[in-house]
Amino acid sequence: MKNILFNFMAVLLLLTACKKTEDTGRVKFARITFANATEYGSNPLVMFGGKKYATDGLPIVTDLGDKRFQVFKASGEEVLDTVLNITGSQLYHVYQLDSTIAPVLVTEIPEPPGEPGNPLNGEAGAPEGFMKIKIAYKPQFIFLEGIDIVLHSPDKKGNIVPIATFTHVNAAYNEDFYVVKRPEIFDGSLSVVYRITYQNSITKEQIINKSGNVYTSDIAETLPLGKKNLFMIDVTDGKPSSRWYPGAIFIDEVHYSLIPKVLWQRP
Repeated sequence: MKNILFNFMAVLLLLTACKKTEDTGRVKFARITFANATEYGSNPLVMFGGKKYATDGLPIVTDLGDKRFQVFKASGEEVLDTVLNITGSQLYHVYQLDSTIAPVLVTEIPEPPGEPGNPLNGEAGAPEGFMKIKIAYKPQFIFLEGIDIVLHSPDKKGNIVPIATFTHVNAAYNEDFYVVKRPEIFDGSLSVVYRITYQNSITKEQIINKSGNVYTSDIAETLPLGKKNLFMIDVTDGKPSSRWYPGAIFIDEVHYSLIPKVLWQRP
């Protein structure tokens, strides 16, 4: 009986030893992902192990430890050469404060320092996939009882569709931000053009131009797209002109235009 018990304990110890050896000998891997947070016009590339990977692309699978990563512009210029201690799966942002300095790799994007005098400094950023907008109408010539400003953007089929209406806009910025869902930005886009139409806040009649069509203004968001999501916009009216053109607003034999302008913006 003692021999049987002894043999059983020996086998158990042997199995335990084998299991411990198997665990300690196992190679652990991590998935490392890189996201573009630079001011470059196109996504930079990350080189690892002699192969280049796209930012905002598939993860890099590697074992743990110190690993060398290099970052290149799309043009091929190297802008960063660094070593990361990989301890587990992680998302890194290729972050650049502005276009004049080299990027760095960070796990969290720091709060922007803010442009001096920017009234948006200290304001919480927009939720993911949204924009926060304040807008004011500051007329010099066209005085309306109240104006609604309708913001449009292209959809997937290229149709211009309304995405937000700012009601009863006046010379004072709205107290609270309008939170507007950001339109989809398509691959290869160099800009997003937003179209603006105007209507009477009370009657909801749209402002028309000399040709009898709905009057429109355009405002463009340029590269890098989607990086700034806090906006303060002024809409003013242009100086009157005696020259006739079909896109103008025609009031009392005088031509006018409405001009939207982004005064302040911030990530």
